[in-house]
Amino acid sequence: MEDKSFDLNAWVLDVDLESLMNYTECKDSGLGIHNIYLSDVALAVHVSCRNGFSGSGNIKEHLGRLLRFLSGCAGEVGFVVPVLCVIDARDGKTANEKTVFEQWAADQDWHRGDFSIIVIKSDQNQVPEDIIRKMLGGVATAWPSIELEPHDLDAIINSFESERRSRQVSDNYASLLAAMAVALREESGAPISKWLDERISDVRRIMAGSDINGS
Repeated sequence: MEDKSFDLNAWVLDVDLESLMNYTECKDSGLGIHNIYLSDVALAVHVSCRNGFSGSGNIKEHLGRLLRFLSGCAGEVGFVVPVLCVIDARDGKTANEKTVFEQWAADQDWHRGDFSIIVIKSDQNQVPEDIIRKMLGGVATAWPSIELEPHDLDAIINSFESERRSRQVSDNYASLLAAMAVALREESGAPISKWLDERISDVRRIMAGSDINGS
């Protein structure tokens, strides 16, 4: 289960969103910004399109301008991080709106890798905040905790034997696996040392044969 214990509000930037939209000339674009988040991992912008969205190129260009502006501002204060735009399309009036959003996300000639877009649709059983928490958090936030149970000695030896019997490894590797299994059983490094001595002898014989043949 996803860890929701971290307060997402800790990443919310204290920005006058109305002034930001005015400054970037996006006020009348049809875009609506819910929040802007910044962590050491990424910058995320949660947006939606207001009623009357038509998928026009103007809205698309406004969004690109806004995201690039925010990326530049973050870079100026030392946060050179990926920019993520989460578009909330759960309340889209038509399927066409969602399709247009997805086309924006795939349009590499437009965003050119400057930012990434994730579209949240009503049939995905997701909410923007959960996506943002996962993308901006550390490993402990993004992935559930997993308890690793150590294998006992017999299990390790059996894995060596199973791999050796699979006959999908070279003869040298198979002999090494056998030596490792013996070493674990005997709790001694002697089998490994013997295996190394034998390989060194093999190399010397090969080299001696090459000298005799003059090659």
